[in-house]
Amino acid sequence: MISVIVPIYNKDKYIKRCIDSIKKQSFNDFECILVDDGSTDNSANIVLKSIQNDSRFKYIYQKNMGVSSARNTGIKASIGEWICFIDADDFIELDYLEDFMRELNKHNCDVIFSTNENIKENVVIIQELISNFNSWYKYEIFNPPWGKIYKKALIKTYFHHDLSIGEDLLFNINYLLDNQDKKIAFMTSNKYKYSNIEDSLSNTVSKKIITQSIQLIYLISKLSQIQTSEILTIQSNSLSNKILSFYEITKSFDWFLSNPNKEQFKSILSNCSLRLKIMLILWFKQRYTFLKIYFIFLKYLKGY
Repeated sequence: MISVIVPIYNKDKYIKRCIDSIKKQSFNDFECILVDDGSTDNSANIVLKSIQNDSRFKYIYQKNMGVSSARNTGIKASIGEWICFIDADDFIELDYLEDFMRELNKHNCDVIFSTNENIKENVVIIQELISNFNSWYKYEIFNPPWGKIYKKALIKTYFHHDLSIGEDLLFNINYLLDNQDKKIAFMTSNKYKYSNIEDSLSNTVSKKIITQSIQLIYLISKLSQIQTSEILTIQSNSLSNKILSFYEITKSFDWFLSNPNKEQFKSILSNCSLRLKIMLILWFKQRYTFLKIYFIFLKYLKGY
């Protein structure tokens, strides 16, 4: 059985489409756990109406604790051998689950990552992937939890409950690190339909997001068992862009963290990109005039 886990927070415009796409799956041996993370819109009413008289669906309500907590709740409540995540504003084609089961049976593997690209190695031992992770990371398939199917018994590290950004990347890396002797398969597929909603968390910038991005880089830098230089470069540039964007909105440095964690700060400086390193040093030393000049410089550099 596959346990499909859908975290929900204020998605009343999209959740019915998501549920309907799961209902229509050609593979029927599944349960769907819908975890409402304290929605304040009409999501609950739409969900309960949509799943009425369908025993494959289970609705769980919890107070708002974030998407990581919602996914963890779903994992703990699941009874399937396999775990599959779908976001509430996305949907899947009718043979999405069937394709996963076909590949699982074909390769006798322990996890599948789907990708839009053709990967020559259909199946590899996870240790082989970890030993050359920088090369694998270029495929851009390690960040989201969707487009994948995991063996539940092998999930030893859950989603980081303090993060609502990058928590999926950490979850995927930890799954690989925890199961290095297992096999991973890659499936070419475009049957997961991702919706790039403008008001989604990934498209907003706030002090909270910047703070969590700093924590994310710190946590990644502590993963000594896996190559992280490529990830850290990408995350560093993403964070510097967030800081620059937020400064453009506020035109102030008041939002900067007043007392940065020195351990985190030291670790980040040792692992981040040069662009972010300059930014953080100027911030830490409270050289805001120079930081402003540096922001102007970055703004006019092509592509920043």
